[in-house]
Amino acid sequence: MKKCFVIICIALCIVSCQSESNSVNPVNQWIKVASYPLQSGNNALFLKDTLIITDTATAAVFYKVKKNETSFNTSNASFGHVESFVSYGGGLYCVSMGNTVNYSGDFCRTWVQKNNGLPNTISISDLVATDIGLYVCGNGLYYSNDNGDSWNDISIQGTTLVLSVVYLDHTLIASTNKGLYNSADNGAHWILIASSSGISNASISKFAVLQNGIYAASSIVANSTVYASFDKGNSWIVSSGLDALGPNSIYAFESYNGALYVASKHGVFESVDNARHWVYSGCDDARSFARMGDVLYVGTASNGLWSSPLGRAN
Repeated sequence: MKKCFVIICIALCIVSCQSESNSVNPVNQWIKVASYPLQSGNNALFLKDTLIITDTATAAVFYKVKKNETSFNTSNASFGHVESFVSYGGGLYCVSMGNTVNYSGDFCRTWVQKNNGLPNTISISDLVATDIGLYVCGNGLYYSNDNGDSWNDISIQGTTLVLSVVYLDHTLIASTNKGLYNSADNGAHWILIASSSGISNASISKFAVLQNGIYAASSIVANSTVYASFDKGNSWIVSSGLDALGPNSIYAFESYNGALYVASKHGVFESVDNARHWVYSGCDDARSFARMGDVLYVGTASNGLWSSPLGRAN
C-alpha cells in the first residue's frame, strides 16, 4: 500500500507540471525537486558543481545545492531582491533592485558592489556575460573587461533604452528602443540593422548564442516568437509553435545535443531544427534554466523547481 502511495505521488507531481493543455502533449517528463523550499525560481544557474537559484520577489536569498546532493542551504545578502544573475570568471554577478551590480567569489557567502563607472541614475534591464567581458544594459550601455571593477560607457547615440545585448565572433548586437544595432568594434561605432533583416522592430528582450547561431526572443507577448540568425544578425528567420497554447512570453534559452529549449509563460518548448519550429515540452510557467550534464532544471513562477533528463534521440 505504501509503495502504491509513493507511485501515485510521483505521478501527480509529473502531471502537475504538464497539465496546462489536454490538446498538446509534452515531449519530456518532468519530476519535481521536492527539497527545493520555494514555490518560485526566476533565476537559476550552475556555478562549477553547485545549483544556485533565487526568486525575484523575495529579498536576496540564494538557495544552493551541490550536484548529487538533495539538501538546499541558503545564503542571505544585505541588498534588495535579485532581478538577474550570471556566472563569469568563476564568480557570480547579480543585479539588485535594478540599480546595483554585486559580485560574489565564494558561492554567495560574501558580496561586494561593482558599480565603478556606472551612473547613480542607472536603471538596469539586463546583465550579460560574454566571451570578452560583461555588459550592463538599461538607460545606457556599459562594458567591463576587468571583471566588473570598472565600466565604460558605450551607449548608442539617439537611443534611451537598451534591453539586452549579444556577442558572437567580433559582432556585438544591441536591442534598443529604436531598433537593433550592431557594432564590429565593441561599441565604438554602431550601425542600425535594416528592417529588411526581419527583426529590427521586434523589441528583443532576451538573446542567446547557441550552436553557432544567435537567438532572440521578443518582449511583445502578442508576438510569441523567437528569431534566429546564422550570419551574425544580418538576416533572421522567424520560428513557429511557441503560441500553441496562446500568446506567450519567453524568459530563457538553453541547448543540449542539437536541441534548443525556451522557458516561457506556457512552459518549456523544444526545437530540433534550429528554432524554426517548437513543440511543447511541459513544465508550465517556466522562468529559468540551469543544466548540469544531461539534466535540465527549470525554475517556475509559482510551482517550484523541476528537472528532466535530456538525451532524447533527435
